[in-house]
Amino acid sequence: MKLKTLKMVLTKSAAIAAAAGMILTSAVPAQADTDGTIQSITADDGSSGITATVSGQEETVGDDSASGQPGTQETGEKTEDSAEEASGQQSADNAGEESGQQTSESTGQESGDKTADSAGKESGQKAAESKEEASVSVPYTAANTTDIYRMYNSTSGEHLYTSDTNERNVLLTNGWTYEGQGWTSPNKGVNNAQPVYRLYNPAEGGHLYTMDAHERDVLAGQYGWNYEGIGWYSDAEKSIPVYREFNPGASKNGHNFTASETEDRILVSQYHFNAEGIAWYAVPDPDPTVKSPVTIYKGTDFSAIYDFSYYWNHYTDVQQSVGRYDDAGTLKHFVETGLKEGRQAKESCDQTVYDDLKNKLYNPYPEATAVLDQIGHNLHVETVCLLSKLHEAMHHINVKVDMDELDLTSAEAKATYKEIEEWVQEHYGFHVTNLNIAQVKQKHGIIERENYNKPKSENSRQPGCPEEKVKAIEDALRHFQMI
Repeated sequence: MKLKTLKMVLTKSAAIAAAAGMILTSAVPAQADTDGTIQSITADDGSSGITATVSGQEETVGDDSASGQPGTQETGEKTEDSAEEASGQQSADNAGEESGQQTSESTGQESGDKTADSAGKESGQKAAESKEEASVSVPYTAANTTDIYRMYNSTSGEHLYTSDTNERNVLLTNGWTYEGQGWTSPNKGVNNAQPVYRLYNPAEGGHLYTMDAHERDVLAGQYGWNYEGIGWYSDAEKSIPVYREFNPGASKNGHNFTASETEDRILVSQYHFNAEGIAWYAVPDPDPTVKSPVTIYKGTDFSAIYDFSYYWNHYTDVQQSVGRYDDAGTLKHFVETGLKEGRQAKESCDQTVYDDLKNKLYNPYPEATAVLDQIGHNLHVETVCLLSKLHEAMHHINVKVDMDELDLTSAEAKATYKEIEEWVQEHYGFHVTNLNIAQVKQKHGIIERENYNKPKSENSRQPGCPEEKVKAIEDALRHFQMI
């Protein structure tokens, strides 16, 4: 039978017993009606007279102890000292009542407090364990991360970022430049990764990337941008910040994104980009090896004759000039240096394909090259130009020819007329003419080229060169080791 918590109104006998310090326990047999309501309690000596009445709310013994509610209070105190009961009955009335209530309430409260403390500690410990278990992050690996490629269009000025290798390759065949790996992002669902949205502006032809759903909705709903879905994901643990800058001087495609703190600082401080803060977060690259090395350079696919790992590992000058995991720089080195020199860049390849690609870039006229290979390259080539009046020519180019530098003799090759004039001016302070220089040269037997501006009369007289100018010119000729 479930007992009910009793708030007891003690009789004078109970008060006397409480004052005497006698504790009644639940071991005392209780008399109850059929409905379980306790009406009287009989002491161990058989005497009765301690009565209780039921008041308050019903409580269940044992079932509520875990919740911190007081359990069933001891329903009485036992006393056996009849001598003290007879002698102090009247005077202990009030004291017994107060003491009984305090003892009962104190016992129940202490039991409830201990139960509540125990339950609270257990609940807190479980919550802490649950929180600790939820905060444990998954290590990043090549399987749960994605490389983000950085592309550049020199015509539009746009930087485009994509995790799609196929999109990267298609853009490369359409004139875009591959600038390497921009950063590494976590895959969907890894460590609570958050989405980064990709939008396209059909009016300007550029893209924007944002984690802000409100910015996405405003651009797509009010300004005509096309929402292209989730581009990649941001690290919720905020490992590596990716910065966002805007070029106010660009007519279009002014945004740039970079995981390089140095690039961000230079763009803002030196090129006057507006710093727009951290756009999202990347993760450390768990696998620095290049997963999908680029093979397309300036629209041409070299995969048939080029392998990134083979080329980088076989040439020390490549290792010294290009980073170990810089697939873009390694391909550029092969195309601009290795291919021109005829270096092997793959374990095996078709030599015909190799030659065709090489000729496409560096020998657009293979037939002419074949002829030169047969007859030799040490040929004297002369060019014949048809001179005509400028106003009669449909097309023309301007060419400046200094006649003083044509048909030079061995002596003249050491110094031109102009150089002799400047030397005399600098050292003697006066000007000499070309005629003066020619007269002094003739005096010393220096062969002059034929003068095509001959005088009409064979007997025409020419002024002689003053003596001081002769001396100055001779010093100049000695300076240039012409005499």
